[in-house]
Amino acid sequence: MSLDAPIYVAVRALLSRLTLARYSKLDMLDANITSRAPASSALSAATWSGARAAMLDTIPTSYAHFVALFGSSATLAFLANNAALTPAGFATWAEGSGALVELTTLLSQPSAAAVIIGAPKAITAIAAHAGAMEIVASSAVAMTALVASSAAVATVTASTTAMTALYANPAAMTPLITNSRSLSAIVTSSTAMVALSANQVAFSAFLAYVPAMLSALGSATAFPIIVASSMAMAAVAANRAAVAACFDSMSIRTAIWDSTVACDALLGNSLAVSQIKTDYAVSGATASAINVVLSTKKCILLSMRSTAARTATAGVVQLPTPTVTTTSSTDEDKLVRVDTLTLRVVSGGPATVTYCVMS
Repeated sequence: MSLDAPIYVAVRALLSRLTLARYSKLDMLDANITSRAPASSALSAATWSGARAAMLDTIPTSYAHFVALFGSSATLAFLANNAALTPAGFATWAEGSGALVELTTLLSQPSAAAVIIGAPKAITAIAAHAGAMEIVASSAVAMTALVASSAAVATVTASTTAMTALYANPAAMTPLITNSRSLSAIVTSSTAMVALSANQVAFSAFLAYVPAMLSALGSATAFPIIVASSMAMAAVAANRAAVAACFDSMSIRTAIWDSTVACDALLGNSLAVSQIKTDYAVSGATASAINVVLSTKKCILLSMRSTAARTATAGVVQLPTPTVTTTSSTDEDKLVRVDTLTLRVVSGGPATVTYCVMS
């Protein structure tokens, strides 16, 4: 076979495809090539101006502004989706330049805040970091997300670091104590209550909200912590409703009597003493020089005096030793605890005491 045969075959095949219609289209190739990219859809000086070209250079800055407003999706993924996230790893990240600022931005966005606070590893890490919890406490959006999550509330109320940061911000107290979920978690968490009882401002705000105050005073976890804290009891003594709630309950009164800290705080507050006298006091008296047992229960002695026209010498005793004595015909605040209250008039008389039964 001739070597020209393949070429012949190829050329023949090409010529057989070149029909008259195709020949005519080849003649129009130069004239109509622009129809493949019509000028109406092509860039022109009017469309592609120098100003628009310059805008390309602003993309990095615009992106930075976007991140500042809405937070970085990469950071959101790091906090919410990183299975290896630990408190130590979070702390290292938080020390980086701008990290906490970016966290602040993310926690200001409802959707991002809900995702971050709802992620167990993220909220555990944040609860262990004072700076991060301060950001949560200062953000109404973040606090809303926090109290909406049972798991997040449980994690936070178990962390002294977290609760200390929350209690330090008055704005954070309202969502914490007005939400039944978080309030219940606080009063049943010894960690949360110890931190609360150490902050008098926060505890006063807590007591000012009656449902919170009643919840704490009725809690087997919370109340022993309160009566053991001089700071917490000072706040109780300064709150009329709290004093009333305490003394309306015999079990709470007994617990107060059993706590020197609680008694000292209450009896060291003149307004509290006046309230106890007005609302809960009982009077007992003798008519002559005799020992009279006024109560076999635990009592707080509020005041005593001689009631005779002439001065009498009277004493309240826990036999056999007198506890306090007076020769005055006007009320004298004595403010002592007496277990079995006995009034003795040595001479003259009569005499009377005002006291509150504690148990």
